[in-house]
Amino acid sequence: NRIVTPTNYESRLTDLLNVKYILSFDEIASPKLTKVLEEGQTKLYENKQVLPRAFFTSEIVKVANRNQELQKMLDGDFNPESYGISSDFSFEKRQNNSSVLVTEYSDQSLSISTVGATAAPLVLSNVFYTGWKAYIDGRQTDILRVNYMFQSIIVPDGIHNVKFKYEPQSFYNGLR
Repeated sequence: NRIVTPTNYESRLTDLLNVKYILSFDEIASPKLTKVLEEGQTKLYENKQVLPRAFFTSEIVKVANRNQELQKMLDGDFNPESYGISSDFSFEKRQNNSSVLVTEYSDQSLSISTVGATAAPLVLSNVFYTGWKAYIDGRQTDILRVNYMFQSIIVPDGIHNVKFKYEPQSFYNGLR
């Protein structure tokens, strides 16, 4: 029951979910997948269009509810690098030349250096879950839900250090 058999390798959702490698018994003909290894019947493909864990997008399109969010993401035209989808917030489209560099990554924290000429939504493909906190240059900022289940923050223009930390209140309540 743990084997997933995808049928649409061209979907941008696999890129958004950070799926870099696909194992298959079948030959896969896809311009974005390159076979890197074959042993017996098993073939290993690398996804050349995988998105990084953290990236900037130019726009957040607001929809009425989470069902519409999911529906728009399943649309064949969805391109998470160009725009995100949220029923919680919107961000007007802007020219975006921002850059992201992940400087530290662990299961409970993530440090990022950003550079941008304009404010922009930073999308983090970590699950939007209570207990996560985000800081820009040491100041806490709101984490917004984007692309149905991921985290986003609005990063102002300039050079910034961004930190995401898992700090669940339940843990601190248990210390009392």
